[in-house]
Amino acid sequence: MLAMILQRPESDKKIHLCAPSNSAVDEILLRIMNKGLIGIPNDKLQQMIIRVGASNYKAPDDLKSLDIKSKIQKFANKEAELRLYTEI
Repeated sequence: MLAMILQRPESDKKIHLCAPSNSAVDEILLRIMNKGLIGIPNDKLQQMIIRVGASNYKAPDDLKSLDIKSKIQKFANKEAELRLYTEI
């Protein structure tokens, strides 16, 4: 399955990936981030991948930027910064 994902050409289609454990999902994501996807630069991958897990789950440091909680916090920080600049 990972080979299929890694060879997937860039498109607007989405892949929903699940695994039997958090560590299995983490392993797949680490492999994708290390090997990349054909035709997609690594910085674009960071934007495209969202890791969703149990609310009490803490993602490994290598994958924190992919975790949904981190992405929501980053978005909220940008919104707050934008409001601050528009108020000035």
